[in-house]
Amino acid sequence: MVLPRSPALCAGLLLLTVGCRRPPEREVGGTNAKVPPDRLAETEIAPGVERAFDLPLPRGTRIDARFGQSVTASVPASAEALANFVRRNATAGEALVGPGGTVFPKVFVKGATDDHWLRVEIHSTGAETKLVVDRVDAKPPVPLGSTQEEIMKKAGLTPDGKLDPTKM
Repeated sequence: MVLPRSPALCAGLLLLTVGCRRPPEREVGGTNAKVPPDRLAETEIAPGVERAFDLPLPRGTRIDARFGQSVTASVPASAEALANFVRRNATAGEALVGPGGTVFPKVFVKGATDDHWLRVEIHSTGAETKLVVDRVDAKPPVPLGSTQEEIMKKAGLTPDGKLDPTKM
C-alpha cells in the first residue's frame, strides 16, 4: 500500500475514516433489543393526510361518502386499532363497545374549536372496518335577521316563553 507523502492529505484521510462510523443503536427498555426510534408499535396506525372534519384519518383510508355533516369511510385496519387511533387523536370520553362495534358519542378533536363535537361509529364488516363520523354543532345556528319574538313564534311559543294555544 502506498501512503501519501503530504501531511494534510494524511490528516484528511484519517478524518474521513473516523467520521464514517455508524452512530450507536439505542437500547429500548433496558433489553438488548435494538429498535429504531421512529417506528410505530405493531398495532398502531399511522395518520394520513385525509380528515373527517377535524379528525385525522388513518393512512390508506378510502372516503366512501360525504353528506353534509357526515363522513363514511373504509379503513384498512382492525376495529380495535381504529378505536385506539381515535382515542390517541381526540378526547373521546366514554365509549360504547358492543359486538357490532364501538361508538364514541361525544368526541372533541385535540386542537380543534369547541363549537362542535363529533360522533364516531366504528364497525367491522369482514375484511375492512367502516368509520362513520358525524359533526354535531354545539349551538344550533340562529337565523340572521330574526328577532327574539320571531324565533319564539317559530318554536310554537308566545313571546314570554309559554306554549301558544293556537299552535297546539
